Amino acid sequence: MIPLPPTEHILWQGRPNARPFVAAAHFLRLLRGLIMLGLFLYILARLQMGVGQYFDIQVIVFSLFFLAVPLDILKSAYMRRISSYTLTNRHAIITTDIPLTGQKNQFLPILPDTQFDVLRCRGFTTITFATPKRSRWDFRGHPTKFGFERISDGDRVFALMGQIQRGEL
Repeated sequence: MIPLPPTEHILWQGRPNARPFVAAAHFLRLLRGLIMLGLFLYILARLQMGVGQYFDIQVIVFSLFFLAVPLDILKSAYMRRISSYTLTNRHAIITTDIPLTGQKNQFLPILPDTQFDVLRCRGFTTITFATPKRSRWDFRGHPTKFGFERISDGDRVFALMGQIQRGEL
């Protein structure tokens, strides 16, 4: 249990659906992997090198592009399995109970100008806090989005967040 200030009270608690699922990003990553493999084989053909003698490079290419997708699917399912969510009248709290390092709590404030991204898919809702856009030439990758992933009562939680923003709760 997370100690809360006296003026803060819990409105909702829940857990995400922890079943593995395949997202559109996984298909795009596989497509990118196929294109990279095709380019790799094209370079080998242009250099007139046999593919058989570069077995170690083949293993590296397959590992990087094709094993990353199943591992990402399993990792996200595991992280959802060890996570729980709490919504108070001031914060969204994501608690992750990591076996080796302990419990990690992320407090995300809900302010009147906080923006949310809502994704509804197959009976589950993902509510993430909007992250600021990075410049086009920022090479750090996609910013990490925090929020409630794959919850079953997302409409109710989203309505509660709206009431918090309007100061009704």
